[in-house]
This record gives sequence, C-alpha cells and structure tokens, in this order.
Amino acid sequence: MAISSTYYLDGASLSAATAVFDDPLLTICSADGFYSDGTVVRQQVGCVLVSEAVCACLIPYNSSTEPFPNSEGVCGQEMPTTYYTNSVTPFLIIGDLVYQDSIGATPLNDGWYITPTEIPECPLAYQVLSGMVISTFNCCT
Repeated sequence: MAISSTYYLDGASLSAATAVFDDPLLTICSADGFYSDGTVVRQQVGCVLVSEAVCACLIPYNSSTEPFPNSEGVCGQEMPTTYYTNSVTPFLIIGDLVYQDSIGATPLNDGWYITPTEIPECPLAYQVLSGMVISTFNCCT
C-alpha cells in the first residue's frame, strides 16, 4: 500500500539522489523499500538507492460502487469502493484516467461517480467515459 509522506533527498531529484532520508539534515536514512515522485520509482536498500524505473504510479481513491447514468442523484451515493487513477492532484480533474484495478488494465465503467474531498459532506462528482474523467462538479455547489 502506498504511503504519502515527506522525505528528503541528497540530490536535486529522486533520479539524481543516492539515498532517501527522514530528516532535512540527511542524518536518518529512510526505511528500505520503494520510493516514487510520481514519475520515477527507486528502491532503497541499506540507505542506498539501487534501481530506477519509470512508473505508471496509480493512486487508490474511494469512490461510489456503481456508476449513475446521469448526474442526478449521484451525490447521494455511498463510497465503499476503491478505484485507481494517474492523477497527481489531491482530487480528480478532467483528463485523469481512472481504472478498476491497481495496474491500470481495466478502465472504470462509463457513468457518474463520487469521491470524497477535504470536506466530507461535499464529495466530488465526476463523469467517466472510456476510462477518462470528462466532467466534474462539487456536490455542495
């Protein structure tokens, strides 16, 4: 499972760094594992970044279970399901790709869905067509 947190690098970018640290003074090495900046993934082993790969880093988000055929009534849905996106923003925007699976093999079905925002009572409604967000609106506006 992906964890979003603040880390510090000993280089100008993840690609240029040799290690990942937990503190800004670069004295506490981060745990062994995989780190990503959203474009590149690198594995750290023993405080050394040893590999680099370009990723299609998909981010999980909670959403409604079934798509609505239109926007009417979508804001009243529950959000018990996890879907995946390539979005680099904290919320979905037009043009984001959305998937049913974490590897991006199955696009989300066409229709309207909702997903939480920072204000729980005001979820974001979004319309999907061919696995892409084509329209959005905030349920409280």
